[in-house]
Amino acid sequence: SYGKIRLGAYHIRRGEFGGELGSTFREYINEVKTCHSESTTRAYQSSLYSFYLYLKEEGKTIKDIDTLFVIQYTKKIERERGVADLGYKTTAIRRFLSFLCKRQILKNNNEVMWNTLLKFKHISSPHIPSAYTKEEIEKVIASIDPSTPTAKRDFAILLLASRTGLRSSDICGLRY
Repeated sequence: SYGKIRLGAYHIRRGEFGGELGSTFREYINEVKTCHSESTTRAYQSSLYSFYLYLKEEGKTIKDIDTLFVIQYTKKIERERGVADLGYKTTAIRRFLSFLCKRQILKNNNEVMWNTLLKFKHISSPHIPSAYTKEEIEKVIASIDPSTPTAKRDFAILLLASRTGLRSSDICGLRY
């Protein structure tokens, strides 16, 4: 139906944080629940569950977390899941490690060091040109076959942007 955006399914890998190792994770997730939305809590739980499994697979405890271990984990995630997934996971892990530092649980409770280590910097795609030639714009507009409602919408959006200079956020904010 028009006017509604259907959100895609977000598959979350989530399980139980079991045993003594999981108790600290459960405590943190309970704290997250008190100050974040349900969807943020689920995303953190998913990201941390992956970290929890890695700790468990490596036979490590919370106290064994050190810089080398975290670097190895982030490299593994980047290799297996890609850069986009790494951004979400590093945010959750950085906040979890901050939680651990405040409770003096880690060997190295230097919160600034952990935040610096896990500061995610997205490597952007090649630069998109900020200006197109008139010919390029006309080619794009001419390529649209306005036989469907979606194509008509796209055509209108491109005309608004190219003829008036409206930004995408301005066009999205238009109401009739």
